[in-house]
Amino acid sequence: MTDLTLPVRENAFQKERTYTLGPDELTWRGPGGEGRVGYADVGVVRLFRYPRLFALKGSAPMECTLRGSSGDIANLSSSRFAGFGKTQDMRDVYIPFVRELCIRVVSANRLTRFATGNPRLRLGFVALLALYFSALALAVANAVNDPERPMGILIGFAVIAPVILPAIPIVKNARLRPFDPRNPPEEFLG
Repeated sequence: MTDLTLPVRENAFQKERTYTLGPDELTWRGPGGEGRVGYADVGVVRLFRYPRLFALKGSAPMECTLRGSSGDIANLSSSRFAGFGKTQDMRDVYIPFVRELCIRVVSANRLTRFATGNPRLRLGFVALLALYFSALALAVANAVNDPERPMGILIGFAVIAPVILPAIPIVKNARLRPFDPRNPPEEFLG
């Protein structure tokens, strides 16, 4: 059986790494050096598919994050940075790589947690929403206390509000949900 490989470069500031699925461990190499982690040492595997609005071209990028006891081990992506404004679609390599990775990890460590979602995106949106409503409450209080002030600030908030509503499904999709590693959900790997 040949080892599966996946090149990953998420942005201009990141050097490319090539990940390889070996018999007992995930290895990587790149300009920053080499590394390896045994499948038994992976504690969390998280899958997420970004909404289409994050995609420059083509389909929305998919992401697989591996965490161990020491923190993040690897962030694998289905799109590869290929230059400013250019991405390379790596789904043909990414999907079989991540499917096989999930099988190897669960075979080596049945205690690994497998989940879909992105808690950082969810937390960021909640913080942004709290900031929005705090600023709105402050603007309303100022307008009530000083009716001479222009209502431009309130109108600005009213214009921004419809932008927030379409983001609600994105946040709902970011909620963590467990999945069967032997049969990952098609919406995150398909």
